[in-house]
Amino acid sequence: MTIGLVRFAEPLALIALLFVPLLAGLVWFEARRRRQANARYGGSSALRLGAAPARRAVQGTLLVAAVALLIIAAARPQWGHQETEAEQRGIDVAVVLDVSRSMTATDVAPSRARAAAAGLRDMLGHLDGNRVALVTFAGTAFTRSPLTVDLPALANLVDRAQNDSPLVQAGTDLRVAIESAVLLLSVTDRAQTQVIVLISDGEDLGADVQSAIERANQQGIAIHTVFAATENPTALPASSGGTDLTRGDPRNLTAIARGTGGTTRDVRGMAGLAVDFRRLQQTQFQTAQTRASRDHFSWFIGGALVLLLTQAALPTSSESRLLPRVRMPRFGRSRRAAAGVALSAIVVMLTGCVAVSGTEAYRRVEAGNGLYSAGQFDRALQEYTAAAGLDPNDLAIQYNLANALYRLGRYEETLSTIDAALAKNPE
Repeated sequence: MTIGLVRFAEPLALIALLFVPLLAGLVWFEARRRRQANARYGGSSALRLGAAPARRAVQGTLLVAAVALLIIAAARPQWGHQETEAEQRGIDVAVVLDVSRSMTATDVAPSRARAAAAGLRDMLGHLDGNRVALVTFAGTAFTRSPLTVDLPALANLVDRAQNDSPLVQAGTDLRVAIESAVLLLSVTDRAQTQVIVLISDGEDLGADVQSAIERANQQGIAIHTVFAATENPTALPASSGGTDLTRGDPRNLTAIARGTGGTTRDVRGMAGLAVDFRRLQQTQFQTAQTRASRDHFSWFIGGALVLLLTQAALPTSSESRLLPRVRMPRFGRSRRAAAGVALSAIVVMLTGCVAVSGTEAYRRVEAGNGLYSAGQFDRALQEYTAAAGLDPNDLAIQYNLANALYRLGRYEETLSTIDAALAKNPE
């Protein structure tokens, strides 16, 4: 949500501003009730030497303004931008997608091909920072994309993948497809970890697949297979050129995965591969410039704190306060001096906040917050990790770190991060 030049990262928090007029009404009602009580029981205004209704009005105004500032801070106001460097780390993934005629079967809704495309798009949405290539195959293989970090563009190719069937011969030749994938992974700047994701119905994979598997093993490439079918006999749609029966065979895919150290998944759980890949050894590919919005919520929190402490420090003639506080003995001038010291401490504290906001750790957290808001959790994690290295005792950084890990599905690391933070500060 953007208002003028200000963007709110958590706009739903602004709904709470609707209650500010209600709070203002309660403050006004309390002040009116107090004036009526004073007039009824306190006698003439000339006799109420310490009464200061104007000061109470100021106190109420300060309270309402402080609450409004806190609500705005919760909405995370942002303006301006900052350029940060974000490391892109990941692995090399070559996707091998079956586009043969049998993939038009509808035993998996809405069809094997569409279910495979949907699962693949979902997986790509969790592979930010990794390099991915795409090969489609039937009787021959067709290279659709070399290794790239432009995953949205690759997702567009996946949406059109079934249109590639006229570009390849009829039938199925998995050997050629795997060899094409291995060739795409044979780059000079190869990642330390490389994998192939094979998506197929497992039916009639062609001859001499074993030679392609051995070649993948020689280069240390694991093949993870995805079964996009059922084992129930299903008639192909007439639009595909005939109504022959087709039956998926997961055993072929399982054998390929086991032979290379990979895993086998159902098409509905394909996105889980992205979580598995996060546990593999990562490679730094490049450092990219990222433009993130700059958070300014700290200024609103600081302003609210000043207003609340000023409200509490204002003297009145009555012992009751709009905000509860510890009862202190009266010391005349010394009491006013103490209030001055308190306000001076606030200024020093806020000055310290400004100083902290200029540190490298703060800049890293700000950059991470911008990436987190944009849904780029892996890159946000990199910024939070760098900030934690600069200031390992900051619990707020550890909290952000745990949030990013949780969003990435790295639950064990999330728990260990929380445990480590609690060990530093059990309270």
